[in-house]
Amino acid sequence: MSRRRRELRAELATRKAAPSVRVSTTRSSEQRSAGKPLKEAATAVGWKHATSRRSTIWDATGPASPLGYPGRPELLKAAFASDKGVDNEAVATRDGGYVWFEVTDVEQARQQSLDEVKGESRSSDAQGSPVKRRWSAKAKELVLTIARR
Repeated sequence: MSRRRRELRAELATRKAAPSVRVSTTRSSEQRSAGKPLKEAATAVGWKHATSRRSTIWDATGPASPLGYPGRPELLKAAFASDKGVDNEAVATRDGGYVWFEVTDVEQARQQSLDEVKGESRSSDAQGSPVKRRWSAKAKELVLTIARR
């Protein structure tokens, strides 16, 4: 019974919010038509704006990482299908919302230099998985045992 009640509440909340969402979407579209960048249009209608400085194609196809924006897999796939300066359609999220996005720069795929990945490697080693830490501890223990003999 409580599950159905939650579903009804969510449906009623969605219906109640729909007119407000339509007005905001229309205002945002008007701002964009007037030539304002997405960030300014979003701010003008009171929407949150988030910037992701860098994403890779792995982000779009690999396991999800905990970045704080909704519809992340769908959003990244759409972003990689887009191009710089294109006015993109909103991406529907699984929870019934929408995310607008704008590609402001495209960096061509290339092999990263050792200096670029060195820091990432060290930070991932420091955050190593519990299994990796246990195996590492066991290996150190075995080395000490062998050294004592």
